[in-house]
Formats: sequence, C-alpha cells, structure tokens
Amino acid sequence: MLQKTPDQAFRRLLETLVRIQAIEWQREEEKASKYAVLREGISRTLYQFLNQRAKFDDNPLELVVGHRLILLPPLQQDRHLVPFLTLSYDGNGGDDSCCRLYILLLGLNRNSKGRDEVYGIGFRIESPERNCQEQSCESQIGAHDFYHSQLILNLERYNWPMIYRTFPQVPTSQPSFPLWAITPFDALLNLILTLYGARYYLQFLRNHGQSLASAMSPEFKRLNARLQSK
Repeated sequence: MLQKTPDQAFRRLLETLVRIQAIEWQREEEKASKYAVLREGISRTLYQFLNQRAKFDDNPLELVVGHRLILLPPLQQDRHLVPFLTLSYDGNGGDDSCCRLYILLLGLNRNSKGRDEVYGIGFRIESPERNCQEQSCESQIGAHDFYHSQLILNLERYNWPMIYRTFPQVPTSQPSFPLWAITPFDALLNLILTLYGARYYLQFLRNHGQSLASAMSPEFKRLNARLQSK
C-alpha cells in the first residue's frame, strides 16, 4: 500500500468524514431519533450552505470563503447540538501549511415569534500564526505561534451572513488551547479526538484510517501510541 503524504492524507480524511457522516446519520434516521429530526431541521435552514461534493482536491481549499459547510458525524453526547465544519487550507507549505478549521455546534430554539431559530457555539483549530503569515515581526514569536483552538463568535471575516445566534460576549482571542499537532493532518485528527473522544477516535482509525496513519507527525504518533496502549 502506497504511503500518503500529509497533504494527501488531510484530503482523504476529509472525504472519509463526509462518507462516514452519511452512514452514521442514516442510522439515526432509521432509529427515528430526535437527533435525526434536529439535524434535518437545521439542514433545511442552512441548505444553501451545505457542501454537496465528496472530493477535496482544490488547492487552496477554501470552503469557508465559498460559504460551504460540511455536516460532521453525530455527536455521542450533547445531542442538542449538530456539528458542522468549514475550513481554509493551503497545502503548498507542506508540514507548515496554513490550516484553519471552523467547527460549529448548532441547535434549534423557538424564538419569541414562535419560529425555529438556529443557535450555537463555534470554535476554530488553527496552525501557528507564522504558517498563515500573520506575524508582524519575523524575529519574534507570535502569541498563537503553535497549533491551538479558540472560540469564535461567527464567520463574519469571510462575509458570511449571521447563520446562528450565540452569546455576543464570547472571547475570541483568549483563552487559546494548545493542541498536540505539528501538521494540518494532525490538526484534523485532533478535531475527531476533540469532538468524539478517544474511544470513537481509535475505532475510527481502525476502521477507516490505517492507510493514513503513516502521515501522522512523529509527535502525534506518540500521542496515538499512548491512546492505543490504554
């Protein structure tokens, strides 16, 4: 089996997530779960933003600029919220590529007019500032010059309309949570681990990710080995 480069692995992992979410949401629908009904309601509201493609070969890959959302697999807990992903990724930098993953956890509330309204919370997983050329001085380390996660208020910087309501005082600069990641592929694995936990992550990797595991950075392989040793 040919080994994947980290860039190839990043794109194939996105494709796998799209394929798996369809299967797992189908199971929710077959059970006629309230969660499936919630997902359907949100998807109807956000239909114009939902990504319909199954390939992610463009470079740069700018789903967030194109106002496209990827539905993610169902959450195991907190099932009053449905997870979506949009992103900006430029694979030209190799391991130092610029990568921004925006995760939205969205639900439905009935507003004062008796209409369903999308609400939620969002966070981002980002590569170091220098990867995205955001440093003001190359000789100094940036405040966020490491793989990290932060809360987001909205996607306004990319000219999105307000697709969900959230707490307006959400802090979007600090805190900044360090991640065990060196490359964009590591960051995408962190997304799975963060949203679904270690048990789901390990099962996902056994079922769908064995051909991609070689693309992990040496640092992330250490974390992976620790998780598998439990």
